[in-house]
Amino acid sequence: MRLGNRRATVSDRAAVNALTPDETVAACFRKRAPDPIMCAMSIMVHLVRHAQTTWNVEGRFLGAADIPLTPLGHAHARQLVTAFADVPLVAVYASDLCRARDTAAPVAAAHELPVQPDVRLREMNQGELEGYRGAELHARPEYDAFFAEWARESVDAVAPGGESLRQTLARASAALGAIVEAHHCDDNDGGETHVLVVSHGLTLQMLIADAIGLPLENAGRIRPQHGSVSTVRYPAPDEPRARYPVLLRLNDRHHLRDEP
Repeated sequence: MRLGNRRATVSDRAAVNALTPDETVAACFRKRAPDPIMCAMSIMVHLVRHAQTTWNVEGRFLGAADIPLTPLGHAHARQLVTAFADVPLVAVYASDLCRARDTAAPVAAAHELPVQPDVRLREMNQGELEGYRGAELHARPEYDAFFAEWARESVDAVAPGGESLRQTLARASAALGAIVEAHHCDDNDGGETHVLVVSHGLTLQMLIADAIGLPLENAGRIRPQHGSVSTVRYPAPDEPRARYPVLLRLNDRHHLRDEP
């Protein structure tokens, strides 16, 4: 769906997002009549973890803190362009934190697309833990209860002053769901629609686990690395025999080099 000469954003498609899958298909046909092209397309969502930051190097908890990329992180963001050189992206989304936006920017520029920020794609808010190294926090008894619950892989362990993994998933999955629904009606001549989403480690763990039906308590077994690409295919609402998302690749970093 296009508005004038520009691509529609998630907010532009608010009316479409509110529809059921069947209503979405019908609405698209009404907008495109008499164009016979099917508008309920499968969506290839390319999930990228932001590149390296200064606090990653120092081993500090980042969470919602807005920490910039290192020179190597910026280099890896530029190297992501090669990973998507032959991918017909129609949109680029990112967490509103600078490390995600700056990771997305080179790919977006190469495809002449804007980076569309969404606060819901942020990392888990780690509250009072942010800015500290693990050893510093484990030496403080007031955080013992949280870390004990975290060690049990509880998705409901709330970081002091922050949020839990389950709360993180709730907002991030709402954002991802809106993105998928927004692009089911893109005009791509009957093929798959490709979108790029740049987010954060814990957030991506939860999104991928949720997409493939992995118990959320086991999401920690998924570890997207900095600058990696994971791809999930979301079927069209009326696609036969494909009623669930499929993980096509995980933690792909073949495009990255270590030098800045």
